[in-house]
Amino acid sequence: MKYSLITWLVFLGFVIKLPHPWVPILISTLALTSTTLGIVATMGLALYLILTGITNFLGVAIIALLLLTLEIREMEKKRAPFNHYLSAVSAIGSSMVFYTIVYAFYLIKVPLEVTWIAVAFAFLLYAFIRRALLHG
Repeated sequence: MKYSLITWLVFLGFVIKLPHPWVPILISTLALTSTTLGIVATMGLALYLILTGITNFLGVAIIALLLLTLEIREMEKKRAPFNHYLSAVSAIGSSMVFYTIVYAFYLIKVPLEVTWIAVAFAFLLYAFIRRALLHG
């Protein structure tokens, strides 16, 4: 459980300065207990971030870190090889790249809703990782 705790501590570093930081901290503890509760917690965290207006790069990074924590916790349970951890980090990390690209489109006035696209991409990455690494 050491790798998932590392990503969770990084997650805590991001959320500690948010308004009402106890909300995302409590929500995120679900990701450490159960995969199903972790998925629900990720959706709850996304809702919290949208309602508090944290829909920028920070919001996407927070969601990505919780997804990474959830996925790494699942890999630890199944004793996945180390290269699976690296794949998860790179896949989830690519959401930051995707967000930057979409945000660049926004800056040049291409009509896209940046945050919704980035969050949707993060959830698509999560589904891909679950399917490809743990069930494939």
